[in-house]
Amino acid sequence: MLCHVAHEPLPLGSKLKARWLRQACDAYFPAGAALIDKRPEALMCLLQQADNDPLQAPGGAVLRTVLIEFLFERVRGKDHPALLHRTESVFMFSSKQSVRRYLAEYLQEPRPVYECEVESGDPFFGDMALINRIRVKLTRGLAVQVAEIEETASLYWRGGDPASMDWPEALAPSGSVKVLREISLD
Repeated sequence: MLCHVAHEPLPLGSKLKARWLRQACDAYFPAGAALIDKRPEALMCLLQQADNDPLQAPGGAVLRTVLIEFLFERVRGKDHPALLHRTESVFMFSSKQSVRRYLAEYLQEPRPVYECEVESGDPFFGDMALINRIRVKLTRGLAVQVAEIEETASLYWRGGDPASMDWPEALAPSGSVKVLREISLD
């Protein structure tokens, strides 16, 4: 079973589109995403020159996420170009347990959860736990952090069997995921 956590109620039978991650990336870097995809160090340098640590300011968690996603995209494009872009994917979980964990750790509020099916292609399974272990600190060396994040991204993009992952997440192309029914987490 693939489960999607929605931000609002969804009509049954509708097709899911990539949304939040692309919006976050576009909001921070509307014209510069292509450049940063190739040189995320430029972003880190700009952040380090700021008067205060923007990663600790309101919205800093989103900015950290965007930085990590740009680095993950760079590794995907270089080492696994046939795989889906995370920013163009619908995110799902393969178990109710993973959904409960996501809601508890990230949203702290109830959200509608739907069983879905991927109508074309196979979903990619990556271990979300790898992403969650990343800590970006502007007080640490830039090159070391970029290398660590890219090493983690390389492990993530190898994918694998969801049963062997700590916190599997499924990625499917935007528009290929159909909402089947709302489900209870009980």
